[in-house]
Amino acid sequence: IYNGIDLNTFKKSKNKNDKFTVLAISSIWTKTKGIDEINKMIPLLDKDIEVITVGNGSDKIKGSKALSRTSSKQELVDLYSSSHVLINPTLQETFGLINVEANACGTPVITYNTGGCPETINDDSGIIVDKYDYKAMAKAINDLKNNYYFDEEKVIENSKRFDKTNML
Repeated sequence: IYNGIDLNTFKKSKNKNDKFTVLAISSIWTKTKGIDEINKMIPLLDKDIEVITVGNGSDKIKGSKALSRTSSKQELVDLYSSSHVLINPTLQETFGLINVEANACGTPVITYNTGGCPETINDDSGIIVDKYDYKAMAKAINDLKNNYYFDEEKVIENSKRFDKTNML
């Protein structure tokens, strides 16, 4: 039985930003959460891409707009909804709840093939790249910026598999 999310809380709240926006979230940015991966990846991104990082230690991620950790679900929903893609370069993950939350807000995910992360998305809701392959993640982001092919409704549909009422 997977962890479930409240689809009454996690749902689309805003339109996407005008500028192509990549979101990365962690409570605390550590090596296992992918801080080194993001720092190596950002210089490979097209210059007109905005990267927003959220969590304690975000200020150590060069080239991103760093936001401190938030406990506001509505702030997270707004960030998910307004971003074009969530990246989750985690090196160690049990499930990857942020992937499901992002999908529920209409945002596809690019994640490493780590732990339970591949189980949270499908071809209609995200992209899985090999663990440690920050170059492939950067390429996927750049390609997506130039040819955005995810259907928001299909992305949201994937999250319904993880509705907390189904998990209970």
